[in-house]
Amino acid sequence: MWYLLALRNAKKEIPIKMGTSWRAIIAALGTAAELVRSAKNLRETVSDVGDRREAPAPARTEQGNQSAAALAELRARMERVEGSEAKQAELIAKMADQDQALWNQLQHLAARVDKIFWIALVALIFSSLLILRELIRLFL
Repeated sequence: MWYLLALRNAKKEIPIKMGTSWRAIIAALGTAAELVRSAKNLRETVSDVGDRREAPAPARTEQGNQSAAALAELRARMERVEGSEAKQAELIAKMADQDQALWNQLQHLAARVDKIFWIALVALIFSSLLILRELIRLFL
């Protein structure tokens, strides 16, 4: 549940706009590894606060066993979620790198197309002048 609170707080702090690139999202979050570390620190802080509280009165053993089993299951789920969060953070970082590489290649391609356009324009002007010169020579 603590991660839901963190997500709600993150939504309040970071405005998300339509059409935002992955690079901008990663820049807003810092790094994915930092995000995972922050989540782990938050979890440890919450568990430390829970450990400092006074222990509840001893319950019946049957309820205690059920609670321990449920707690162990929740811990296992939380570890799986944290593992998948780390994988997602790595994938997001890879996507940001690929997005940046694609952007760089598109810029390079645009520069090449721009050069070809100007060369073709100069060739068109030059050929038009040659045709005009021949027409003038033909009629004079």
